[in-house]
Amino acid sequence: SSGALLGAAHGVSMIAGAVFPWLGIGRLPWPPAVALAGLGGMAAGIALQIWSMRMLGPLFTLRIQAAEGQTVVARGPYRVVRHPGYLGQIVLWLGFAVTSANAITLAVVAVACGAGYGYRIVVEERTLLETLGADYQRYAANRPRLLPLVW
Repeated sequence: SSGALLGAAHGVSMIAGAVFPWLGIGRLPWPPAVALAGLGGMAAGIALQIWSMRMLGPLFTLRIQAAEGQTVVARGPYRVVRHPGYLGQIVLWLGFAVTSANAITLAVVAVACGAGYGYRIVVEERTLLETLGADYQRYAANRPRLLPLVW
C-alpha cells in the first residue's frame, strides 16, 4: 500500500540520517549556515503540513479516502498546488538531509521520498478522480501536483 511505502521511506530516511553521518562517510564540507538552512526548511515543511491539514479540517485522514458528496478544497495552499501537505513533508525530509551534511543521506532521502510520495500522489489522485469526478479534474487542470512548472 502507499502508506506502507511511505512508512518505509521515512524509516530508511531516518536510518540514513543516523548511520552515514555517524560512520563519517559521505560528509559534505558545508558551512554551518547550510545546516541552519536545513533546519529552516524543516520548520517551513512542518508549517506547510500543519496549514494544509487545517485547510482540510475533518477531511484530513492518514488513509486515502474520499466520501460521496465531498467537495474539492481549493483554499489556502491548495490554491497553489494539489498536494501541499506532501510538499511540506518532502521539504521537511530534505531539510533533515541537508542538516545532516551527508551526501549519502541526501541521496537516500531524495530517492525514498520521491518514490514514496510519488506513488502516494498517483494513488490519491486516482481515488479523488473516481469519487469527485469532473470537479477534481477541473481543479487538477489548473494547478500542479507539487511544484509549479515542474510536476
